[in-house]
Amino acid sequence: MQMNIVKNKKSLMRNVIKFSLFLFLFLSTFFLNIDSSQAAVVDNLSGKILLQVEKNGEAWYIKPSDKKRVFLSRPTDAFNIMRELGLGVSNYNLENIPSKQESFSDDFDLSLSKKLSGKILLQVEENGEAYYINPDNFKKYYLGRPADAFNVMRELGLGVSDSDISTIEIDDNFNYQSEDAISAVSEIDLDVLESDTRFEIDYSSKAFTKPVELVVEKEFTVKNLPWSLHALSPLYNYNFKTDGLYDPAHTFTVKIYYNEDNYNLKRLFNYDPFSKTFKEIEIKENLEDNYIYYTTNSTSDKLILMNEDEIMNRGKASWYKYKNGLFAASPDYPKSSILKVTNLDNNKSVEVEINDYGPDRSIFPDRVIDLDYVAFSEIASPSSGIIDVKVEVVNVADDKVEISSLEVTPVITANSAIVMNEKNNEIIYSKNPDQVVPIASLTKIVFAQVFLNLNVDFDKEVVYKLADEELNVLYCQPKSDIKLLRVEEGDVLTVRDLFYSALMYSGNNAVETLVRNSGISRDEFILQMNKYAENLGAENTNFIEPTGLSPKNVSSVKDYAIISKEVFKNKLLHDISSTKYYSFKTVNTDKEFKLYNTNRSINNNTYNIEGSKTGYLHESGYCLTTKVTQGEDSLIVINLNSDSRDERESENEKLANYGFKMINQK
Repeated sequence: MQMNIVKNKKSLMRNVIKFSLFLFLFLSTFFLNIDSSQAAVVDNLSGKILLQVEKNGEAWYIKPSDKKRVFLSRPTDAFNIMRELGLGVSNYNLENIPSKQESFSDDFDLSLSKKLSGKILLQVEENGEAYYINPDNFKKYYLGRPADAFNVMRELGLGVSDSDISTIEIDDNFNYQSEDAISAVSEIDLDVLESDTRFEIDYSSKAFTKPVELVVEKEFTVKNLPWSLHALSPLYNYNFKTDGLYDPAHTFTVKIYYNEDNYNLKRLFNYDPFSKTFKEIEIKENLEDNYIYYTTNSTSDKLILMNEDEIMNRGKASWYKYKNGLFAASPDYPKSSILKVTNLDNNKSVEVEINDYGPDRSIFPDRVIDLDYVAFSEIASPSSGIIDVKVEVVNVADDKVEISSLEVTPVITANSAIVMNEKNNEIIYSKNPDQVVPIASLTKIVFAQVFLNLNVDFDKEVVYKLADEELNVLYCQPKSDIKLLRVEEGDVLTVRDLFYSALMYSGNNAVETLVRNSGISRDEFILQMNKYAENLGAENTNFIEPTGLSPKNVSSVKDYAIISKEVFKNKLLHDISSTKYYSFKTVNTDKEFKLYNTNRSINNNTYNIEGSKTGYLHESGYCLTTKVTQGEDSLIVINLNSDSRDERESENEKLANYGFKMINQK
C-alpha cells in the first residue's frame, strides 16, 4: 500500500504559523511517492518534516540517526531539536554545499551533501547560524530570520495522513523541555501592581489569513531576571491564536505603558527559551504618552520592562559657565561621552560632550544633566533657568558607564566569595565557599580581636624596635614590598596609635610591636589566634604569624564569614576598621602621621560600611571582607583573589548590592 501523500497548498500554509515561531526552523520536502514497505517509507522520510494534515497540521521531524519521529508542537521542542540534533559544521565544509540558488559543479562536494542530507547544520565557526540540507536536492537552506523560515515553509513541505505517520515509531526518550521554560537561580516576586503598566499590540488584520485572537497573560513570579535592574511590569506572555497563517511581511508594534513619574532609563527584555536567559530588545520611548515601543514579527513572546535605578534619561537641566562650548556635566556618563539633549517644551536638540561630573542627585534628585551656557542657549533662553529635557546616548567614551549587565547573579573576577545575612547566617551568594586559600592581611582582624581580649591599656606608651619589622621580612621579600608604618628605632607611640596603624592602615610592623607588648609570647599569641578561629567553628583556617604576610595563613570565605561576623560585633573594631583616616604624633619626637583606610570605598562613601579589612599578597590576590548595613539589615561580604584593587572594591560593592536586593525581595 502506498503512503497517501497529500498535495494540498492550503493544508501546508495553515501550518506555517507554527514554524514561524521556531525562527531557526526549517524544514522541507516535496510531495513524493513512497515505496509500500515500511522500511522504505522511513528511509525516504529520513530528515524530513511531516505535516499531519488530518490533525490540525501537527508537525513531526524524522531523525536521520534512528528514523524515529519527534513532535514539534511547541517552540521549546524546536529549540531542543536544534540543541540536541544540530550538527556543528566548519565554514570549509559548509562552503562545499551549494545554496538553493546554486547548481552543483566542481566547486561543490555532492558526496558531502548527500552524507548530510536531511540534517540541521550549525555554523560553529561563526555565530551558530542554522542551515537545513534538503534531502530532495542536497542543497542548503538558510534558517535565520522569520521571513526566511516562512519562505522555506512556503516552498517546501510534505503532508501526510494519520494512518501513514502512525507507522513511524515515536522517540519517547527524546528530552523535551517543560513549557515552564523560565528556570534557574531563584524566583523573584515582582514588586509591581496590575495598574503599574499596560500592554498593547498594534497590528493589522491583513497579517493573518483567518480571524485572530491576541491572548496576553501576566506572570508576577519570574526566574533568571537581571538582578541589578528594577522591574516596572509583570512578565507579559502574549500569543496570537488563529487557525490561519501569519505573513511576516506585516509587523506588529508592541507598547508597554508605565507610570508618568518614572524618569529612569528603561530597558525591555524578552525570554529566550534556547539559552534560558533574558535578551535585551532595542526600544524607543514616547515621553509624551509614557510608553516604550518597538516593532516585531514574533507572534508570541515573553516580555518584561525594567529600568536602571541610578540612570536617568529625562528630568530637569540647568546651565553653568565653564568652557563656553557644547559641553555638559553628567552624573551618569563618563567624560568625553556624547549625548543628545532635547528640550521637551520646543523639541530643540543639541549634542554635547561630557566634560564634568554633576549635578549631585543627593541635592537635586530631578536633575538629569547640566549644560554649559553655550549649549543651553542652543535649546532655550538662559533666562529660563531650568528646563525639562530628555537625554539620549550618541556615544559612550568608555565602558565605565554603570549600565547594568544582564547577569542573573553577580559575575566577579574573585576566585572565591560569599554574601551572608548577618541576622540568620543565610548564604545569599557563594563562589567556591570551601576553597582554602591565602587571606593576606584579612588575618589582622583576628590579630585585633585576640589583642583586645588581652585587655592591654590603649594609653600605654611603647618603644618601637627595628626588630619588629625584621620579623615581617621573614615572610615577605623584598622589604620594599611590605606595608610599614614609617617609624624609627626608639620612637615612642601609644598602643592606641599602633592599633589604628595596624588595623586601619595595615601596617605590618605595628602588628609585631603590639604582639611584643601584649603581655604574652609571640608563639602564644599565634596559638590564641588559631584557638579563636577553632572555637568559632572555622575548621579550614590556620595562622602561622599575626600579620598576613605569610601565604600559609589560610582560610575559606565560609570560615571567614563566621569570623568576620563575630569580630565586627565588637564596636571598637568595627569603628576603627571603618574609619576614613587617623592622625597622631609620636610621643617623644612629635613626628606627625595621617593615615588613610586601605579600603577606598570607605573614603568614597559608596555605602554604609561598619567593618572592613583589605588584603593583598602575590599569592592571595586582592582580598576584602566587610560588614555592610542598609536599614535594619546587615551583610558580611567577602571576596578573595580579585584581579585588581579596583575590582576588589567594586566587586565587594556589587555583591553587597546583590545581597540587599535579594533580602528586599523576600
